[in-house]
Formats: sequence, structure tokens, C-alpha cells
Amino acid sequence: HLIVYDENTVFEKHKYFSANPQNSIEIDTYITDPDQRSCGKARALVYEGIKKHISDFFENPENEEIFLCSTLHRDNVSSKYVSEFFGLKDNLFVNRRSGRDREVHITRIKRSEAQEYLRHMAEKLAVLYRYNPDNIEISNESKEKIIHDQIKYEKAEFHRLNKARHRITGYKPNVPVMYKKIKKIKQLKKNLDEISR
Repeated sequence: HLIVYDENTVFEKHKYFSANPQNSIEIDTYITDPDQRSCGKARALVYEGIKKHISDFFENPENEEIFLCSTLHRDNVSSKYVSEFFGLKDNLFVNRRSGRDREVHITRIKRSEAQEYLRHMAEKLAVLYRYNPDNIEISNESKEKIIHDQIKYEKAEFHRLNKARHRITGYKPNVPVMYKKIKKIKQLKKNLDEISR
């Protein structure tokens, strides 16, 4: 029951057999504030939409699972990061007959996991982007785990981009993103030090 799309993409195929237009939502990974990139506004907006939709969806006692999806151009790393922030880490490549090829990201959330998922996303937004309108209490232990997980993610993404850059001669679009990753890792480590004090 496993599908391997590349060395980084393995998932259970049966997990998504029950996805259909009635139990799936497409998240908008293209929302951004052009004057303030990377400040978290887009993620906060997407989160509020997901939260409302999940809440409404599970009001129906017959609904047992919901699927979050996003469709993006393979080279659009900004949209990839938004998708993966919200846990859409399973993905597959869609080779189209005409037009640009796409990558589809997806995750499944069961009814029993919904509140835990929303809480975790709220904590991530609070810790990483200081978006905490409900003033939720977050322990230092949870803050440290969120930051450690994000550092691990940023490092892995840096190495993925670096590998792609060296694999294709003259391919340089990843370089500015890689510099941003280094800067972000340094900032996250600084945030970690502040919590530890």
C-alpha cells in the first residue's frame, strides 16, 4: 500500500481513496502581502479559513474525515512552504497534456484529530509569527519543540535546494531562497536562546 514518487515522497495510497469534492478543500497558497513577505499574514489568513471550514464540516455527525489540498507549480517554493506549514506533506506530480505541470499536496484530518490539528497550527502561528489573537498559553517546552522542528525543516529544505542547484548546470533560481533559509535558521536559533534564558 505504499507509493514512492521520489526519495522524499512515500505515502500510503489507501489513505486518500475516500477523498472527493464533498470532503476536500483547496487551500490558497498564493495569498501574500507583497510589501511584507514572510511575516505570516498569509498563513494566518489561511489558518482562519481552515479553522472555520473544519468547524462547519464536522458539525455534521456523518462527516468523519476532511482532506486539505493545494495545487502549485513545481518551482513555486513559496506555495510549497505554505502547504507544508499546514501539514500537506504528501504530494504527487501531475504531468499535464498541455499547460504547466503541477504538484498536488494533500493531507487527511480525521474528526478525532481535528481539534489537536487546529491547536497545533495555532501554536505554530503564535510561536513562529506572533499571531495569537486568542492569547493561547503555550509552554516553553512546546515553544522549543516548534522551533526545533522548524529549524530541522529549514535545514532539510536548504539541502534539498542545494542538491537541485548542483544537479542542474547553470540553475540558480534557488540561490536567493537558500540565503533566506540561512537567515531564517539563524533567527530561529536566536529565538530558541531567548526562550532558554
